Amino acid sequence: MRKIYLAETRRFVKLLVTQLRWYGVPYRFKRLPSTICPVCHHELTQLPGRIMVCGNCGFKAPRDKVPMYWVLKLRCKMIEPEDEDCPHR
Repeated sequence: MRKIYLAETRRFVKLLVTQLRWYGVPYRFKRLPSTICPVCHHELTQLPGRIMVCGNCGFKAPRDKVPMYWVLKLRCKMIEPEDEDCPHR
C-alpha cells in the first residue's frame, strides 16, 4: 500500500513541476523536518500515536503536521516586520 501511495505522490509532484515550468513560475521544493522542533530547534520525541513532543519547550503536534508548523514559521519570516498578517510572532 505504501508503494502505491508514494507512486501517486511522485506523480503529483511531477505534474506540479511540469505545470510550474510551463507557466514560468519559480519554485523550490524543500523537505521540512518532522523530528526537529519548529519553535526551539531541539529534537522531538515520538509518543504513542505518532505524536511528537519537544522536551525543551513543550511543543506538541502529530508527526504528519510538524512540517506544516515549519511552513508557517518560514512564511512568517518572509512577511515584513510591520505586517500583522502573521499570527505566529
